Amino acid sequence: MRETGINYLLDHFPEQSAPLAIALIFGERNFIDPATIASYQKIGIIHLLAISGLHVGMLAGMFFLAGIRAGITREKMTSILLLILPLYAILIGAAPSVLRAVFMMLMVLLAKKLKAPVQLADVISIVFIGYLFISPYIIYNAGFQLSFAVALSLILSAPIILKRFSESYAAILAVSFVCQMAAIPILLWHFYEVSIISIIANLIFVPLYSSIILPVVLILFIFDLLTGGKADLLLSLFEKLISFLNWIAELLSAIPNSTLVLGRPSLIMLIVYLLLIPAFFAGWERSKNKKALFRSGVLPILAILIQYLSNVFTPAGEIIFIDVGQGDSILIKLPYGRGNYLIDAGGTLMFDTEDWRMRSDPYETGKDTVVPFLKSKGISKIDKFFLTHGDMDHIGGASAVIREMRVKSVVFSQGSEISEAEKDLIVQAKLKKSNIIFTKAGDNWSKGDSVFQVLSPFGDRMGAVYTGENDGSIVLFAKVGGLNWLFTGDLEETGESQLIKSYPNLKIDVLKIAHHGSKTSTTDSFLAAVKPRIAVISAGRNNRYGHPHNDVMGRLKDFNVHVLRTDKQGAVNYVFKGNSGTFSVQLP
Repeated sequence: MRETGINYLLDHFPEQSAPLAIALIFGERNFIDPATIASYQKIGIIHLLAISGLHVGMLAGMFFLAGIRAGITREKMTSILLLILPLYAILIGAAPSVLRAVFMMLMVLLAKKLKAPVQLADVISIVFIGYLFISPYIIYNAGFQLSFAVALSLILSAPIILKRFSESYAAILAVSFVCQMAAIPILLWHFYEVSIISIIANLIFVPLYSSIILPVVLILFIFDLLTGGKADLLLSLFEKLISFLNWIAELLSAIPNSTLVLGRPSLIMLIVYLLLIPAFFAGWERSKNKKALFRSGVLPILAILIQYLSNVFTPAGEIIFIDVGQGDSILIKLPYGRGNYLIDAGGTLMFDTEDWRMRSDPYETGKDTVVPFLKSKGISKIDKFFLTHGDMDHIGGASAVIREMRVKSVVFSQGSEISEAEKDLIVQAKLKKSNIIFTKAGDNWSKGDSVFQVLSPFGDRMGAVYTGENDGSIVLFAKVGGLNWLFTGDLEETGESQLIKSYPNLKIDVLKIAHHGSKTSTTDSFLAAVKPRIAVISAGRNNRYGHPHNDVMGRLKDFNVHVLRTDKQGAVNYVFKGNSGTFSVQLP
């Protein structure tokens, strides 16, 4: 039935209305354009595209009213709803928010039928316990957490806080604010950021969706079914409205700094949120005037400020080899907010595929791994973004980083022919007002106790030393956290020979193994010259190239080098304070 309904909407509704109708009627968001989803997420109104208590309540109310108008008694309509609502929950996908709303309504209707007194706080508690009894691991689901936390906050706020607002827009604003406050710890834990303009966006969109969009979608769907597809004129008008709202959402999402990236809160910080936000609600309930309300309103702001300052002024720094599969992406995060440097952004190799096998929203390393990881660390700005060379497993995810982050400088190699992909990235970076830098051997800088120097490439494009793109990789030496690091891109044997010839005294502690452990790199002479104690290999699990090669692993063993691998151990992390630090690994 669900599939039939979805196909009917795709065939009969216009281009932008059909995906929205599918989301609001059948709970399936995969047909909505990813750009629209991203816009709604960024301005904090993505909940409007999910079936929730509002949708279930409105549909049940319309069905109940239609039955009464048809002459069916209230008692019989209540019994019919008790039978239909569980089937409806299954029909629309049984998402956590749907099950919560449906079973809360079932309990209220059952209590009304049995004439038993019931409180909504008891209802939501019973549904919560019952849900966990049946499916305990759902407690980790973001949708489950948000649905119950927001619903509970509204239930607890209704008797005193929300009752104070009589005007409709003031009530909507208050409801939106309560929901936003309740959701902050969950949003930060799962998505690492909160929308600053979400309250304004909700003030615009919630009345439109609850009063117009949702009922109109349901009515148009039923009308089109009953008339055999004769709702074209009404659907064309509705399409214009949806296009306009999507344009407004894109406009709001394009406002700079409209989201506050704070990162995933630590356990202590999570406890701070869980103490200060309820304290704010308690203070709001007791407040008799604006002055008292202002005093309690400082509490959630204080929690956000504490997390922001702890990110900026932390004395700890990190170097992280991000697990991006078959590719490279390395984050260097200096203490006290002195700098965030990113070396490459991984990338997915694309092969020719038939259209029917293409996903509507395919996995993309930058968008789905690198950017979320950076945000989880509370990073919204990259000071230097090094793109070591033009291979897609190094720069394929760069577009998303440039698009989603504030990148001050994008650094390219001056020792190899520039690729078409790099040219595209240069255009994107200029549009985002990032500085474009071409680097070569000799460039250097320092921040606090940390020192950085570019060791390769040599020369420039007009008279480049290297002809191969891999040997034109940016090679970066860094003295950070008490260790000497060498980040080698995809440097091969010729490039390694030139490196040790130009820097005969180069000695390092940690070596990023070049070219993911290809047998054309990491030669005996190179290892003998630089004498690393630790090697990090960034490669994909069971990759088609056989990286790292057995010969390379044998050489590293012969030189007594301790090896850390992203394909075996996940992300490799070095956390340091001053000149001492600790390595750890994190499975995905």
